[in-house]
Amino acid sequence: MTVSPLLNRMFGLCDALISVMLLSSPAIAVANDHAALQAWLTDAAAAPVDGLAPGSYDRARLAELAPYLPPGYQDQFDFAGLEFELEPTQHYAPHVSYEDASLRFAGQARIADDGSLAGHQAGQPFTAAQIESADAVTAGYMVAWDHVHRWEHLGFNAPDTLISYIRAGGAAPLAETDGLLGGGVIERQMHMSYRRTYLSGLAPLAAQDYRLPVRGGDGLLFKERIEVLAPFDVAGTTIILERPLDQTLGDQVNSYLPTERRVRRLSARERADSWMGTNWTLDDFGGYAGLVMDNTWRYLGRKVVPYVSNTRNEHVLTQGPLSAIPLDRWQLRPCYVVEAVPRWKGHPYGRRVLFIDAETFSVALTLVYDRDERLYKVINGTYAHGDGALDGDPSLTTSRMRSSLVLNLRDQTANVARVLEPTDYAPPKTAFLERVFSVADLNSGR
Repeated sequence: MTVSPLLNRMFGLCDALISVMLLSSPAIAVANDHAALQAWLTDAAAAPVDGLAPGSYDRARLAELAPYLPPGYQDQFDFAGLEFELEPTQHYAPHVSYEDASLRFAGQARIADDGSLAGHQAGQPFTAAQIESADAVTAGYMVAWDHVHRWEHLGFNAPDTLISYIRAGGAAPLAETDGLLGGGVIERQMHMSYRRTYLSGLAPLAAQDYRLPVRGGDGLLFKERIEVLAPFDVAGTTIILERPLDQTLGDQVNSYLPTERRVRRLSARERADSWMGTNWTLDDFGGYAGLVMDNTWRYLGRKVVPYVSNTRNEHVLTQGPLSAIPLDRWQLRPCYVVEAVPRWKGHPYGRRVLFIDAETFSVALTLVYDRDERLYKVINGTYAHGDGALDGDPSLTTSRMRSSLVLNLRDQTANVARVLEPTDYAPPKTAFLERVFSVADLNSGR
């Protein structure tokens, strides 16, 4: 078929217009499915930890950040007014007691045929050399168990955390007094307290067989208490979770609902539901807080990614269209990349891909894919780091969660959890622990 000169000119104008549109865009949206992530991990594998000079990066320099930001997450930084401060990568060593325990029990831990952890007493179960020399499945479980047994002293208590529920729309700043300096609309807010206390595998307590002398100290890794403080219609809602050392036993999760005035046991399937209407499930806290044994794991390699490992802010600040991108100083951190696929076929997640800091074993970034392999959620945390002497007070040497942020890309919503009051890392008294984690006392006096 012969094309007329007029049509040729029209096609040429269209091509030129498209070219102008592409050139004028600071960043081009890329595919954000699981295949795109795999391609990015391969193409950007060589991006080194020192590949970017410390300094300030804005929207015009977003392409320089692309080798360090996974597909789908990259797009969230493509907004006017982006402020991205990159500081030199720091070194964070654990307390000397944790190092000593890791050396004392080196080589004793192993991955059983079912993926469970055997032979572990205290300290870091597996070394970098063991991870790198293992097959992909075994190495995936090794990284997961190193995350479970990372250095966190005896645990912590965050007495007040503000959670904001944000949907698309609205102009910046969203809520300056709450540190939300980007866009979005706040649908509601909620205050909660969070306490986690480790009972066993405690490196500083070598003289006590690495355990707290409390009920459950010989069979539980930790206990958690999550309590909603406000607003009034949900205040008092409380969850007490007990995590066994033998994960094949499953967690015991009890929930108290003031409206029902009773305590009930949560099933494993309920843990995959939205927690209190947020974009987190109970297993999403801290990037991943679920049972290792609920998933099959696979090691995908190492990758350098940026995250806020030592915030400059007393209270976290955020930016972006949904006010869910930290406005802070970032570091490029070497991470292990592992994939976790739920064993339960009815789980709403198809898989998680976790970027776990190769030094602290905190979760730097979590990508959640749905069952159609599309990027569904992005979860990242903001941390501070204790500045205590490595041979001094152990409670001053841990990585400290200062905020958790989750972006729901499918629904264009977000949640931002900001720690408001100073987090307490001091070891609690035995009698207090027995009371605060008592399921029988949950509905007393209500």
